[in-house]
Amino acid sequence: MIPSERTYNYKVELLLSRSHVLKYNNSPKDDIVNWLFAHIGNSKYGFVYKIEEVESASFEQPFLADASFLAIEFVTGLLKVGDTYEVSRGEEQIGSLKIVEIL
Repeated sequence: MIPSERTYNYKVELLLSRSHVLKYNNSPKDDIVNWLFAHIGNSKYGFVYKIEEVESASFEQPFLADASFLAIEFVTGLLKVGDTYEVSRGEEQIGSLKIVEIL
C-alpha cells in the first residue's frame, strides 16, 4: 500500500469491477491495494486514490475519490475535467476513472 498522506490533485469518479484476485464479498474499502493505473493516450500512469464515502463505495457502482497521480508533471496537461479513462490493476482492466474536478 502506498501511503495515503499525500497531495491529491483530482476529484474523480471511479467505476470499478472486482478484481479476480479479491474475494467475492470484498468491497473497494477492503482492497489493500490503493493504487491503480489510468490509461491516458498510449501510456499508463499510476495513481493513488482515497475513497470519499468509504462505507458506501461498492464495485459496479460509481463512487467519488481523490486521486494523486505519481507522475503529476506528465499528466497535468493531459487530464481534462469530464473525460473518462480506462483503469487497470496491473494488466487486468477493471474499470474507468472520470475526472470530476481539479483540486
